[in-house]
Amino acid sequence: MDNPQTELNGIIYAVEKGSGGNFINMLGLQNDGTNITFSTIPIEYRGRVRIEGRASLVIKKVSFQDNTQFICILVAKTGAGSDQSSVVRLIVTGMYCSFVLIAEIHYK
Repeated sequence: MDNPQTELNGIIYAVEKGSGGNFINMLGLQNDGTNITFSTIPIEYRGRVRIEGRASLVIKKVSFQDNTQFICILVAKTGAGSDQSSVVRLIVTGMYCSFVLIAEIHYK
């Protein structure tokens, strides 16, 4: 993807479940601004996650069980190149606070 302003189809946020890099889709943001909650969202994240602004995943009531990786995938429009992704590991050291994950995605 060379120009995300014109080539971006949407954004997907997913959480790693178990080990081995298996990510489960939670939320999506379409290019027109429509938010999507995937049916695959793990029950422990329902009602606790939301997309804020254009590219921030907000997690409420963060707990030690949230120590895992999250991925943000920029989905390219058909023919616009490949999708871009960034993985962020959340490390929780205290209980019950809110946390905003902002993933930096660098374009080539």
